[in-house]
Amino acid sequence: MDPVSSYSPSKLSFLSSLTLPSLPKTTTQHHTMTALANATAGAFFSSRAFWGPVTATLDWCEANYQFSRYIAEAANTFSNVYTIGLAVYGAFYAVHAKLPPRYLVGWMGFALVGIGSFIFHATLLFEAQLMDELPMVYVASYCCAILFDTSRGFSLRDPHALQLSVIFVVFNILFTWS
Repeated sequence: MDPVSSYSPSKLSFLSSLTLPSLPKTTTQHHTMTALANATAGAFFSSRAFWGPVTATLDWCEANYQFSRYIAEAANTFSNVYTIGLAVYGAFYAVHAKLPPRYLVGWMGFALVGIGSFIFHATLLFEAQLMDELPMVYVASYCCAILFDTSRGFSLRDPHALQLSVIFVVFNILFTWS
């Protein structure tokens, strides 16, 4: 016989009659244990957040102010240090290799994304959220313009580059405005 089909709630009815012995507790011990059970570093720090209340429209899956009252989301914040370092390395390489200035501008934009994201995840403020999201859109559209411009060199006098620039500028304005 299948154990699942033979299950019956009446077979476990004896469990309701069981009681567990309770340990005697003083009022002080009870309050201390309750406080320790409910208190976490995140709750402690979030109530004393340096930047004030969270005003951002997004709050990621990481616990807020878990380790410090200055950093809302530690992992998301400090992961951007790698992004900024990579951007600095790319900018250094672009200058060292004497690449066209558009590549240096791209790397600087990438660094701006990392800096904005660092500030946003550290504070969870709406203004910082804009510093995180808008540079991502601007830099992505700038990099697309670079990728789609296949002509030698880069000049806004080239009709193809001018057309791409206008399209991406209009897109960025509309995105920012929305």
